[in-house]
Amino acid sequence: FMPPYVRSFIPGPGITVAPNSSLVIEFSEAMSESTINGTNLKLFSITNGVATEVTTGVSVSLDSNERRFVTVTHNALPAGEYEGRVLGGAANATGVAMRPPTQSSEIAFRSSFTVAGSSDSASPTVFPQLANNATAVPVNNTFQFGFNEQLLISTLSTSNITLSRGGTTVAITTKYDPGKNT
Repeated sequence: FMPPYVRSFIPGPGITVAPNSSLVIEFSEAMSESTINGTNLKLFSITNGVATEVTTGVSVSLDSNERRFVTVTHNALPAGEYEGRVLGGAANATGVAMRPPTQSSEIAFRSSFTVAGSSDSASPTVFPQLANNATAVPVNNTFQFGFNEQLLISTLSTSNITLSRGGTTVAITTKYDPGKNT
């Protein structure tokens, strides 16, 4: 067996983000909801090399579809250096943890980023977009759209992403890859 691992962490190492930017962690496989929590996923402020855990206003949530994507939201952060950490107790859906039981409180993954500027209040931009009333669009096709920024996985569903043929709404499924913003 192989323990789960972090496939991607957003923001990426060394990236500068707005104070209200969420963290998105992608795991290699479906994770156990009981281990994806504030005990095993933590946010730290780094000042002069000293890490202080940010506990006020931090929320951790696992996506309900694939159970591989975790969103960490928080109150707006003051400018500075931060580090996201995943501890060894985070486990996959079958109970295999990232670290052995004796190392469950040790760091299994960490990534640093910077917070600067003002909060992001602009709506994301979708690209490429099909022109309204486009013709000759293949049927049974996968339509892939990109975004100019990270989206909250919890806000993506077939109730706010729709596809129509003429005036008729067509049944679809949605999937979001935060590592690619698609």
